[in-house]
Amino acid sequence: MKILRRIVFYICLVIYLTLCPLTLLGAFGYHFQPGAEKGIVKTGLIVLSTHPPQASVFLGKRRFTEQTPTSLRDLLPGTYPVKLVRKGFRPWTAEVTVEAGKATVLSDILLLPLQWKQTRLSLRPWMDLIPLPMSPYFLLKEGSQLEKIHLFDRRDGEIRPLIDDSPWAQATILSLRAMENYPGLLTRVSYLNRRFFLSIRMERGIAEIQDLSAWLSEMPTRAYWEPQEERLFLLERNGLIRFLHFDEDRVFSRILPRMRALGWQERTPYLTARNGALYRLRSDGRLESFLEIVSKHRVMIHIAHGTFLSTGQGIPFSSWKERPIRGFAQSPRQEHLLIWQRKNIGIMEWPRTESSLSSSRNEKLEWIFTGGKHIRQAFFVNEGRQVLFLDGSQLRLLETTESVVSHAHPVIEVKPRTTVHYSEHTGQVYFLDPSTGFLTALQILPSSDAL
Repeated sequence: MKILRRIVFYICLVIYLTLCPLTLLGAFGYHFQPGAEKGIVKTGLIVLSTHPPQASVFLGKRRFTEQTPTSLRDLLPGTYPVKLVRKGFRPWTAEVTVEAGKATVLSDILLLPLQWKQTRLSLRPWMDLIPLPMSPYFLLKEGSQLEKIHLFDRRDGEIRPLIDDSPWAQATILSLRAMENYPGLLTRVSYLNRRFFLSIRMERGIAEIQDLSAWLSEMPTRAYWEPQEERLFLLERNGLIRFLHFDEDRVFSRILPRMRALGWQERTPYLTARNGALYRLRSDGRLESFLEIVSKHRVMIHIAHGTFLSTGQGIPFSSWKERPIRGFAQSPRQEHLLIWQRKNIGIMEWPRTESSLSSSRNEKLEWIFTGGKHIRQAFFVNEGRQVLFLDGSQLRLLETTESVVSHAHPVIEVKPRTTVHYSEHTGQVYFLDPSTGFLTALQILPSSDAL
């Protein structure tokens, strides 16, 4: 009997000495990995959250009981097929890599609905939609006269005439352009058998009209409005930088010759000369060499003909002359830059440290989409986790998460040769219906008020 008890004791001791270390290792994130590379390895985890939440999680063929948001723990290093499923939405799939001792975070994954929610905002057909940057408004064009231009305020959903009780209302529009950093538009009109250049700037929903015909002979390519100093900077087609200072009812003009580009950051204008020198324009109108202040700013310059210059903290300018750039936009946290060409979309990551200052190309640029037809607009969505872009007349949505192989998912067709307006605050994209021309809103994200 004593021998039997000793045998049982030693068996239990062996089991304890075997399982106890394994249990402790497991508690600290270590597991035994079988196969050719067998041994004790540290595990990793996958963190998942979705818009909307409560999506079922599949890891390979295994279904987890928890729904998003959730964490998949104690995963051996390797690549796993992850699938998220929610009723009424398209399944989301990705090959996710897990590294030892690290968490792979896939936050705020946007699940695409099987049928997008659309809201018709007007029963009137419109010719075009014109976004107004730096404002909660966009314009709707109904005809060729200024009185046929209407203003849409996305905050209250109201549509009202842009110009009311003004002699300019009968003017015929010859050309019209909304500028990227100007809360309004510049237009060339015909009125009383004469041609005029007008600035129409929005101030609290009211259009302020200024006749700029005395200083302009052609439509500028870019504009920048400095609200504190009441100055409008214009990049003219002939390479001149002109700025207009508005003082009550008077306008003062000055031309900065031998300049070829205009950019801005933190409400400060930056200029490049034809010889490549870079300057900052001070409030007193004097040019200051950028060499002394480059370490404190990130600046982007967009030159005519698509040449693009950029700099990060303490980093000299680099340029892309071989691939014309059609547009760019910063991420909400200003860590990335969205760049698009006619057929491609790229994301540039600003350097976070000064350790790579000796490199000739310090910015990390990755082309996340190639092979488009005619990309005309692009927007960061969901705090930069997705990109919404207009390719021809089709809106498409693209993932930007590094751990996910992205596909450009079609969203909706819009009226040909028109633009769209996206608001991160409302989570909606506004467009003209291709068959009726009616103004329509499509919900991409929950509105920020609902989050």
